[in-house]
Amino acid sequence: MTDMTIRPRAVRLLEYLEAVRSLREQPVRDVVEYQDRRWWAGDIPAHPSCVLTATGDEPWLMVPKAAIPPAPPVPAEVAAHLRTGVTDPEREPAFAADLDDQFADDPREADRLRELLRGYVEGPWRAWVPQARVALRARKLYEDLYDLRLRLQRESALIELVWGHGILSWTVDGTRVVHPLVTTQVQLSFDPATGRLPAGTPAGPGRGGRLAPRAGCPRGDPPRPGRTPDRCWSAPDPIGSNDRGRREGQPHH
Repeated sequence: MTDMTIRPRAVRLLEYLEAVRSLREQPVRDVVEYQDRRWWAGDIPAHPSCVLTATGDEPWLMVPKAAIPPAPPVPAEVAAHLRTGVTDPEREPAFAADLDDQFADDPREADRLRELLRGYVEGPWRAWVPQARVALRARKLYEDLYDLRLRLQRESALIELVWGHGILSWTVDGTRVVHPLVTTQVQLSFDPATGRLPAGTPAGPGRGGRLAPRAGCPRGDPPRPGRTPDRCWSAPDPIGSNDRGRREGQPHH
């Protein structure tokens, strides 16, 4: 046989195997059905360390390890009686329940300490909370992407990371479809010099997109041996925080 004869037969065989595989699988019609991680654009923290780039030759997403701003110093006389610390932005500092018992002989001192704590919480601590929250979200995104990068290295034949462009949302015969119209496979790398995690397509921004032929983990080119993902992550774009709210509410859920 010549190469011109073998190649078409091989392509037809692979297309047949892909068709058989498609019949055995239930297509994913809603992104919430994907079993693994997914991020909406509104999930990307509004932190200086998280950089989204829509155009140009830079990676689409750049995430370094965000620094967590330290909590403002608490007065020493207050800190000695705190039941909780001051470094958790989700947990307001509070005194131990037995504060009044500790100052049974001097209730005015207990009241003075309460005023000091109130001034600290309502002043510098509450001003610090939004900064700490967004930095912690950015740090969590970095850790999730770093773990994902390691998993992609281990299971590259089974999973892939894709970026979704545009969202199709409609109902067909009573079935809700919410899925990116076009997806682009992206590469998640690590820059040891800066510690940053850039996410972008090897083909370059704006290239390499593929039209989703069906609502599932779409693959635009013929299947390749050893490269048949059964799961995918998607970071649909463009969707902002308001769009995410509509996506998670009615009637788009």
